[in-house]
Amino acid sequence: DYLLMFLRWKPSIERASQRYRGFLKWKRENPGLFDETLRISKDPELERLLQTEVVVGPPGLVTKHGGPLLIGRLRNNDMTDGRTSKDTC
Repeated sequence: DYLLMFLRWKPSIERASQRYRGFLKWKRENPGLFDETLRISKDPELERLLQTEVVVGPPGLVTKHGGPLLIGRLRNNDMTDGRTSKDTC
């Protein structure tokens, strides 16, 4: 599946294979991004947290290295379930 994605970009097999190998290397170095460990559908607390917009990730906001940046908006945190501010942090 992934290889076809790189071939659609530009139809050069040599360049596509280089990008594909780079992608596989990146995938090995960053475990957890493409496995089943963090799925919204499997974690009701994470789903609730995302629906309340306590954690947001604006698309244009990135780290110095270009990675995504998440922001905690604690004013949106509903602690009526008994949690305290220490539990949230």
